[in-house]
Amino acid sequence: MLSDAIDVPMASLALHSREPLGAGSVTGFETSDAEPLLYFVDTSAVPVPAETGWSSGEVRIWVHPADPHLPALAPIAFDHASEALLARLGIAASSAPQIIAYRPG
Repeated sequence: MLSDAIDVPMASLALHSREPLGAGSVTGFETSDAEPLLYFVDTSAVPVPAETGWSSGEVRIWVHPADPHLPALAPIAFDHASEALLARLGIAASSAPQIIAYRPG
């Protein structure tokens, strides 16, 4: 399904992660492009406040960090945005932040 949706060969997709959610799962796939992208396929049927990618009603697909289940993720996923948010808290970033994990699973 992801291969067809983003028009890439299945061989160029590598399984990144999978976690159960709702009645289905959220499965991540990384592309093998020169600049790889991380796509997620969500079959959970869990409602979200707003779609951030493609949705058929039963399945949704989005590119990281546009996770519709975690709307606060995208604003902090990039170095300059994270540094600005930390500065508002009075914390000076000593290096670029890294996302270690963001989905509980």
